[in-house]
Amino acid sequence: MNNKTITVCWVALSIIFRAQAQLAVTEVMSGETDKNHPDWFELHNYGTNDIDLTGYSWNDDSHGGFSGADTAPFTGYTIHSNETIIVTEQKGAVTDAGTFRTWWGLSSSVQVVVLNSADPGLGANPIVAGTKRADSVRLWRTNYAALGANTAGLDLDECPDYLVQRVDLGATVSQSVLYDPTNDVHDILSVNGVGGAFASATVATDIGSPGFAPGPIAGIIVQRPASQNVIIGSTVSFTNGGVALPPFVYHWFSNSIPITSQTPGVAIHHITPGLTDTLTNNISVLTLANVQTNMNGTYTVIADNGLQSFTNSATLVVNATATAPTISSAPPTNLDAYIPQTVPLTVVASGFPTPTYQWYSNNLAIAGQTGNVLSLSLSSTNQSATYSVIVTNSAGGTNLYVALNVTPFPNLVITEVESSEGTNTDNGNPSGHGDWFELSNLGDFPVNLHGYRIDDAHNAIAQSAAISDKTFIQPGESVVFVQNMTPQAFRDWWGANLPPNAQIITYNGSGQGLSGSGDEVHIWNAAATDNADQVTAVGFGASSEGETFGFDLNYLDQSGFDGFTFTTLGADGAFMAAVGGDVGSPGAIINMPQFGQTTYANGGVSLTWVSQPNWNYTILFKTNLTDLNWNTLTNIKSGNTNVMNYFDPATSTQRFYRVMLNLTN
Repeated sequence: MNNKTITVCWVALSIIFRAQAQLAVTEVMSGETDKNHPDWFELHNYGTNDIDLTGYSWNDDSHGGFSGADTAPFTGYTIHSNETIIVTEQKGAVTDAGTFRTWWGLSSSVQVVVLNSADPGLGANPIVAGTKRADSVRLWRTNYAALGANTAGLDLDECPDYLVQRVDLGATVSQSVLYDPTNDVHDILSVNGVGGAFASATVATDIGSPGFAPGPIAGIIVQRPASQNVIIGSTVSFTNGGVALPPFVYHWFSNSIPITSQTPGVAIHHITPGLTDTLTNNISVLTLANVQTNMNGTYTVIADNGLQSFTNSATLVVNATATAPTISSAPPTNLDAYIPQTVPLTVVASGFPTPTYQWYSNNLAIAGQTGNVLSLSLSSTNQSATYSVIVTNSAGGTNLYVALNVTPFPNLVITEVESSEGTNTDNGNPSGHGDWFELSNLGDFPVNLHGYRIDDAHNAIAQSAAISDKTFIQPGESVVFVQNMTPQAFRDWWGANLPPNAQIITYNGSGQGLSGSGDEVHIWNAAATDNADQVTAVGFGASSEGETFGFDLNYLDQSGFDGFTFTTLGADGAFMAAVGGDVGSPGAIINMPQFGQTTYANGGVSLTWVSQPNWNYTILFKTNLTDLNWNTLTNIKSGNTNVMNYFDPATSTQRFYRVMLNLTN
């Protein structure tokens, strides 16, 4: 899931504001049919008391938060019990309250606050990738100037003691957005004739219900604080969340004493719903840092919206008995990384007294490395070592080891992709086939693929699928990665022409599928921590059904779409699948050398093999198969033919030969 936005506010006021009748933003319109009419939002008073709005302030999502909020339009306005008022921009056809009422055909009794044209507005921009909002409305019960010196050191943008409500919305055109009680956000589009919505009097395609707010929605608590027993010095959080209209505000107490800004080591975090693609309810989190025994007791939260009140409590027990360290999070015991990666080895341990750390390399203490993170900037394979950490306190100690293998940057290339199969699994086709791609090792050393991660166009480690297979890809080898198919099912699909020793690895995960209309593949190793720290990647365009993109080895020094062409049956080792008629060459980049004939004549050996035209080859030999190493006989380049010949004027009585295609050309 994408990250929630969490804002922090030290509680700075008494809870007197919570006794007031509650306000709620019930409707927002950020995109009108024509640009001659303004954005607006609707505010409703669900309480029994009239509220003087003088001194209240508001802002959108791009004008400086609380410190840049607008205050002037509310001066002199009072919102009465059970009244709905409109706050609107001054723009085009709307110059005052009367022209807004004309636009919607409203009664003169509907209060309309008209903003200055220079004030914040609501932009119906396209939704930003990875977020839920296009803009927002934030309403505070005070303003920055009124607080003066009281704002020093405080983050007030979403402080629950000042913020009445924050509403985040996506891009809309011609329809207002209403509150959705199922997820505590504004994401219901107005529909003409439904729930009181109607068409504008002057622009028939604008749909909304300005001046007519829904009734209150009974509140429910969806998350309650849990009691905790922790070691002294720990950080503890209590969480409470609920859904209601008007929205809940929260008051926290420690042993019946209100928590204030004078309470050391205490903070209240407010999680605003709807800021990410994964929606949350309105949640308040009380965080206690470095807890001590004098913080034992009962922590109580009251959720109140002026109409309903819910109370929940939890106990905190801080254990001061000395306890030996225990490790709760650690890096994998075996890790492969490449130059020039930076690898953080992180250990999380707890105990009392607070544990200390010392890192070692091959059992030698590393000077100055006494924190819980050892950060290694890799520049040499000599940094391959066993790294360890000893964690101790007065009650005991523990340790762990990490075997780090450092290699040069691997020369791995995505050499083939099939994103549109002749018979695919789309729409639940039970006999379909999965997307796949081929990864080839064009380097000169084996690469451990265990823990490697794969993603498509997201290009995000957080959304990647991990490879759990413990497998190596050897120099010159091509490995096939297939989505949601077993290796045997893939072999049945492609048949006898698939190289018999080809490794087939299954991967799966949300969003890992490859689109036939164009997509990407991104690959990271197990040690990567940053999206940009990838081993290899490729982007490709729209594909024809049943054809693969094959990598043109003439583009070995390039990357991306330029190096891909549609495969052709019979060329570069491409063949037809046994099922579905797909054409590709999974498991091999091109036609690898195959000896056709070996002839002894004129005191030497004539070698003939079939392979790839216009490429470099290395011929190697041994005089005995038990010899450890092969000897290089010669390097030659073939002509414009796939049948190659070489004469070795050998003088020994016995030789064994091997021909290698130089994939780096």
